[in-house]
Amino acid sequence: MIRTLHILLFLLVSLACRAQTFDTLAIYFALDSDRPIVNRTTEYTNYEQSVPGMLNVVRLEAHCDTTGSMEYNDDLAQRRMDAVLKLMANDRWDVSGAVKKIYSERKAGEDQNYSHDIYRRVDVYIKIQPPTNAQLLAMKLNAFAADTAQITQIDLTILFHGGTTIMMTESIPEAKALKDFMLAHPEIHADIHGHVCCGDNYPLSLGRAKLITEFLMKQGVVAKRLTYQGHSNYQPKVWPETTDEERKQNRRVTVDFKKVR
Repeated sequence: MIRTLHILLFLLVSLACRAQTFDTLAIYFALDSDRPIVNRTTEYTNYEQSVPGMLNVVRLEAHCDTTGSMEYNDDLAQRRMDAVLKLMANDRWDVSGAVKKIYSERKAGEDQNYSHDIYRRVDVYIKIQPPTNAQLLAMKLNAFAADTAQITQIDLTILFHGGTTIMMTESIPEAKALKDFMLAHPEIHADIHGHVCCGDNYPLSLGRAKLITEFLMKQGVVAKRLTYQGHSNYQPKVWPETTDEERKQNRRVTVDFKKVR
């Protein structure tokens, strides 16, 4: 199970590195059926388990094979469309803004490589939006909570104004995601570590770790579940730090999470 957690985190980081993109999800049907074929091996299940807000359905297209009359296939395509909309609504997809198009057998009749089976489907066009830092942190934390691993370390991407312990406004959603997780999982303790770049500055590293700790306490996280410490610049994430990006990576807060039953 620990290996499963590592795989999950790798996939989450990969998602975060993607630019906005589009994908097409095909949901298939048996002959003359308006019942979607969905099980644990189908592609739909993988999307169904994704985080709400990252995926946006922009278009649905319903198809049929050329068996039967046009009138019959128009009705069948509409029933297949309705079945997919109901399925996705039950799984809390937002399809309200999606374009819905009934092609029935029209595209099948134009396809020189036509095959009955592949046209018994509804195509779902999905816009994939990379997760925000707050969403990505929530995904990592929830993966840890669901796994059998007892400890894990996660780098926060919380930013501070240069040379201060003042959190930048853009980092507040990530701090809130950390708070939400800690409140939802009272069995988990957090040891918060502050780091700096560009030279020895233990007070600043300690102050940043303390800031996150005090933020969590003010939001209702019990103090006995939290510890903090500073490491100055003695544990850099990247070395040597010769670019602005490398220095930015070293100005960080890491958290060791531990399950305490």
